[in-house]
Amino acid sequence: MMDAERVAEAGVQALLRGDAVCVPGLVTRAMATAAVLTPQPVIDWVRRRAPWLRPRRP
Repeated sequence: MMDAERVAEAGVQALLRGDAVCVPGLVTRAMATAAVLTPQPVIDWVRRRAPWLRPRRP
């Protein structure tokens, strides 16, 4: 887990480079990538089994 100062610094550096998206940290980047690559049926399956997650809206 990165502290707020390091995250803010990464965000400012990304802004100065003109990057539209900044995902600092290896673990956070891996989670963001996994979320994009996970098929929708798998996400729906997990949501059905996790009552604390809200259903997806169309």
